[in-house]
Order: sequence, then C-alpha cells, then structure tokens
Amino acid sequence: MDASWSDPRHVLDVVERLLSAPRSHLLLRFSAELGKLIPHRAAAMQTGDCPRSPLKVVGDQVIADAVTSVELQRLVDRSEPGKALVVDGVLGGVERRLVLLSSMPVVGRGAVLAVVPEDTELPTAELELAARLWHILSTDAGQRAADPGLDVLAGNLAAATARAQAITDLGQTHAATP
Repeated sequence: MDASWSDPRHVLDVVERLLSAPRSHLLLRFSAELGKLIPHRAAAMQTGDCPRSPLKVVGDQVIADAVTSVELQRLVDRSEPGKALVVDGVLGGVERRLVLLSSMPVVGRGAVLAVVPEDTELPTAELELAARLWHILSTDAGQRAADPGLDVLAGNLAAATARAQAITDLGQTHAATP
C-alpha cells in the first residue's frame, strides 16, 4: 500500500473528493481513487438506487462494452455486504479474478462493485480499506437517491415528459398511418 494511505488526512481527503462528486461521476471518481489503492483494468457497478441506469462500467473499453447485467447479478449473489471478496467469476464474457465490494447501507438499496484487478496478489489491508470506502460512498449514494435534490427531480421530470411526448407522437403517427 502506498504510504499516503496510512495517513488519516490522506484518507479523509479521498473521502471528501468522493462525496463531493456529482452522482453521475461517482463510479468514475471512485475507480480513479481505488486505482491508487488497488490498480485495476475495469470496474462494473450494479446498484438498486438508480432506476435509470443500475449498471455502470468504467475502465478498459473491451471489458466495459461486454459487461452484462446478468453477469453482475450473478456476482451480486456471491457478494457479502461490508466485505471485499476475491473471487473467480465471469465479467465481460470472460472468467477472471475479481474483487467484489458490496454495501447494503441502512438508507438505499445498496450496490455491488466488481473490479478487475491488475495483480492477483491483493493484500488484506488494501481490500479492507476499499470495502470501507465503498460502504461510505454507497451510504452517501443511497441517501442522495432517497432524498434527491431539485436538479435530480427536474431531470427526472424532464425525462418523463420527453418519454410521454414520444409515446404521444408515436401514437398519433400510428393512428394516421393507413
């Protein structure tokens, strides 16, 4: 582990950066910070808190493009909230070594992260710290989902309005077609 991770101020700086990220950047920012602790090629997240896009992937484009929600659900079933597990599993259509980080905070529906590490040797201290950071971030994300800000509500309303308009337009087009 990089010596800076043993400095509580560094860890608090990381937590502050993660919690200040907009929701849409949470996975990307967490992956970047996690990469300093556990170098990895890709990370895929399955969350119960985001009905718009519960599956998010960052990192190696070949892996990211191939990840499916079915693969992630199988990994969710193997995960343990609050723990970092090193498992062999399928992600992106390939059997590989993975780190599973799972959190089930009191608020929200929880989230699981599957990480494709660059090394197969993963020290316990790094795994434990990664699990704790993931829990903090998941707790915050669950709280944000349970009590969305006005910008999120406005975005949801705009998306619902656009869907309703598209359905109306399609209905009118269909009715006018002989």
